[in-house]
Amino acid sequence: LNSKLVRFIGDPEKRIEEDALRMLRAIRFALKPGFEIECSSFAAIRRNAEKVSRISVERITLELEKMIACQDPKRALTLLDTSDILFLIIPELSRLQDTLQDSFWHPEGDAWKHTLLVASALRGQSFELQFAGWLHDIGKAECTRYDEKDGRIHSFGHEKIGAELAEAICHRLKFSTERKEHIVWLVANHMKFHQNGDQMKKSTLRRLMASPYFGDLEKLTLADIVSSNMDFTEYDAIQDRIAAIEIEGPRRVLPPPLITGEDLIRQGLKPGPIFKVILTRVQDMQLEGILSSREDALEKLSDMISQL
Repeated sequence: LNSKLVRFIGDPEKRIEEDALRMLRAIRFALKPGFEIECSSFAAIRRNAEKVSRISVERITLELEKMIACQDPKRALTLLDTSDILFLIIPELSRLQDTLQDSFWHPEGDAWKHTLLVASALRGQSFELQFAGWLHDIGKAECTRYDEKDGRIHSFGHEKIGAELAEAICHRLKFSTERKEHIVWLVANHMKFHQNGDQMKKSTLRRLMASPYFGDLEKLTLADIVSSNMDFTEYDAIQDRIAAIEIEGPRRVLPPPLITGEDLIRQGLKPGPIFKVILTRVQDMQLEGILSSREDALEKLSDMISQL
């Protein structure tokens, strides 16, 4: 303790053979300020990394929670990676190494380096928000491409692919349904403020604001910005629009819909995919302030049906 050195007692190989969880605990202990893992102990962890498969998923998840709570998430990721354990428990994250990013937006380097910076920027936040920060760009490993036409590197759609991968990871780590929903929603929506955010439809923004995770989305967006070469222009524009919407009244909860599926059935439509299209379009107009009453909505519904 005085030398701030983490090491196995006696033969590291025997200690790990007795309980492979000790490898994760060693990493967690080393996250204390000033602590390091003794060289032979760390070498033993690397040699035996594959034994992490012997550990129950629940115990792995608990150790990850404790690591994130140690206030040094960047070092946690680095130690998990250099010990060869990260590839075995979250291989999707390991694949971010050498996943190139456009140098204009990301002078910090590849997607792995960016993720480490985001992790640091989210230090002290909830487990769900920090873990979403770890996973927010995992889709880039699958969709990053070099465009010969403009000479730029693009990762179009990485948030959608990332959300699918995040859901699989959360399921694999046996997260609760609520925790999984929280993390996946953040990953799926983390680009919303970057993609023409100042031109975002009011209805889209209000739907985002109605989510219980919206506050975390703002924090994740800020961490993403400060960890890259992005500017605050679109983020600030969104904040101005949020303030304007909140001045209008309590907009964090969506209002009851003006029409329902029963209204569509009364109009002679058969239940099917078209129901969602119509109801979403009518609710969009309601959130935009174009429709304000049930009567207006029913009139608009008649017009829409006549054009089908």
